[in-house]
Amino acid sequence: MPKRRCPFDEDLSPQMKTHIGELEVLKQDENSMNNVYKKTLQALKEGSKLYPFGKGNSNVTVKMPLEVCGCCRYIDSRKPCRCSYCDQIMCNLCLVPCSKCCESFCQNCSLTVYDTDEQNMCMSCYK
Repeated sequence: MPKRRCPFDEDLSPQMKTHIGELEVLKQDENSMNNVYKKTLQALKEGSKLYPFGKGNSNVTVKMPLEVCGCCRYIDSRKPCRCSYCDQIMCNLCLVPCSKCCESFCQNCSLTVYDTDEQNMCMSCYK
């Protein structure tokens, strides 16, 4: 069976083969890396000029206390919760309720028990 013809034959121009040695590759790579370095340095300098220090409104961060979750480092200022056992500040996603006493505990102070189904228990209820 003969091969199919290439439908792009008329669009392709004949290409000449040129030999590129290691020296040309190294020069080209060094030149392109210098260009990348110059563009990056210029972007950093222009970016630092956009926001001059001292003119921003830094009172917002000073007045508002930041509550940071001890597990995922997520800042939740609306409703910070604490572990009932170790009193560490946690977000709602990192706390799990105990299946017996129904209080919220962190991952370090609770255990996952696989009896008939998956249950979370605190250290005091597990004993």
